[in-house]
Formats: sequence, C-alpha cells, structure tokens
Amino acid sequence: MRFSSIAVDPDPVALRGLVDLVEEGRLGVHVQETFPFERVADAHRLLDGGHLRGKLVLTL
Repeated sequence: MRFSSIAVDPDPVALRGLVDLVEEGRLGVHVQETFPFERVADAHRLLDGGHLRGKLVLTL
C-alpha cells in the first residue's frame, strides 16, 4: 500500500465567489444538526452511522 499526502491552499477568489453566492441567496448549506462542543462524541456517532442529509455543526 502506498500513501501520499496533498496540501491544498485556499483560493481567495473562489472563496469570495462562494460568499457572494451565499449573500445573494443562490447557495445554501443544509445543516442536519448542531451540537455543542461538549457533545462531540454524539456528533461522531451520528456521522459514523451514515445516512446524513446535511452537515453537522459543532459550536463552542
């Protein structure tokens, strides 16, 4: 087995374009559930279970 890592630098122009789309209401993200950081283990269990229909968000 062989493994190689890849480093990716963010593209500020592309990110700005995404921000513009969000601000225009043309791009959105579906959040399935939000967890306080203290419940990170619960978030991981949900993630490991699969069948997500959105993003999981951790808050401080």
